[in-house]
Amino acid sequence: MTQSSGNTPGAGAAPDSDSIRSGLAVTVRLQVYDADNELVIESDGPITYLQGGGEIFPRLEGLLEGKHVGDTVSAYLEPADHFGDYDAELVYLEDRKLLPPDIEVGSQIERSDDDDPDAEPVLVTVTDIQGETVVLDGNHPFAGSALRFEVEVLAIEEPEVDADGAFDAIDDEDDLDAARRGGLQFRTLKRTLH
Repeated sequence: MTQSSGNTPGAGAAPDSDSIRSGLAVTVRLQVYDADNELVIESDGPITYLQGGGEIFPRLEGLLEGKHVGDTVSAYLEPADHFGDYDAELVYLEDRKLLPPDIEVGSQIERSDDDDPDAEPVLVTVTDIQGETVVLDGNHPFAGSALRFEVEVLAIEEPEVDADGAFDAIDDEDDLDAARRGGLQFRTLKRTLH
């Protein structure tokens, strides 16, 4: 079930120059709720993404298309529309000696694929420690869960591009680190919000 709400002028009309469309930088405020209506993610501040850039969930991106500054979108997304179903094959055992010494249940660790050195590291969560054996889970913490996304559109503008022509929504490494800590890195949403 998906709903959209807000003060969208001319709802149903063709998008105008002030509406969200592919190629524009969109700044939003975001809250995510679980099936029990508990707030599970809240952006520390505004988040900027490139509409049509594949940086957010396609279903959410589609619901934001044509919206204006000040509009809000409330979207109920099933697992297939965000982090996917829970995959038991992503849970595995690891020898504690191969992991950082300070790990504990709840720790998150970036793991590389030994078979593919070009693959991006994957974030895994320590879910149990029994002696020298550690249980690691590569599923996103919200995999298999229905979620409600509350999004408020704050700004719509032409994107800033770097010398290589790439869009740069997160301006510096401090912003990037803060986004990662908050669980809201729109650049790599396949692991966080995509």
